[in-house]
Amino acid sequence: MKKNIILTSIIVIAIITCTIFISDGLTYLVASLMALAIMGTIQRKRSWVIKMTRWGKANPHKAQVLITGLQIALMALGIFAGNNLHKISVARIKLMFYTCFNA
Repeated sequence: MKKNIILTSIIVIAIITCTIFISDGLTYLVASLMALAIMGTIQRKRSWVIKMTRWGKANPHKAQVLITGLQIALMALGIFAGNNLHKISVARIKLMFYTCFNA
């Protein structure tokens, strides 16, 4: 338990440091929060993650096809969203400030 508290506090300090001292601090903050959410989900749903891992080990070709399909779908969604944002002339910095501070 003590090891988890030390690791969590180091991660939180690193996130705060990146947010304060790096010009794209909000980007790092959002990415860090997403990573913490994934780590928390894995911690809470350990049996589900173990089942999924065992399935992937038993069916490597199906797992590779599934991962590739998901990556292609996410890439297509990213291109679609980026193209739409480019068409309406929204810069990434303006969009991040809008979503973070006008929510």
